[in-house]
Amino acid sequence: MKYFFNLDEAEDIAIGPDYSSAHGGWVKGERIQVLLYHKEKGTGSRPHRHPNEQFIYILKGKVKAEVEGQNKIASPGEVIHIPPDALHNMVATTDEDLVYLVAKDTSFGIHGIPEDGQKTGAHYEPGFEPEAQNN
Repeated sequence: MKYFFNLDEAEDIAIGPDYSSAHGGWVKGERIQVLLYHKEKGTGSRPHRHPNEQFIYILKGKVKAEVEGQNKIASPGEVIHIPPDALHNMVATTDEDLVYLVAKDTSFGIHGIPEDGQKTGAHYEPGFEPEAQNN
């Protein structure tokens, strides 16, 4: 159907694998894209930015969020605003996985640009690195 979508059934893709552990499904309209992100506990993004504006609505879990130097642990029901080009990062707390809904304008893609310019992957809290790195 043209106007109805189920993000739980959308293809699960890596969203910003150069700097983030986020993955999920998404749909794109003419001016807005909506994404259902997942981050496993203790994982998240390194500082990055993108030229498109973004709103994040927390559905499950908690996230340690930093936007332009302001820090907060956000919980279900809270909204985080990311202005265009704002430096930010989001890391799921270590107690449970994180699920959040994102609305982002289509002036740029779904990926951001790592602030350090390195494509070294996601942020991992100590003890939450992928198995290959724990050995």
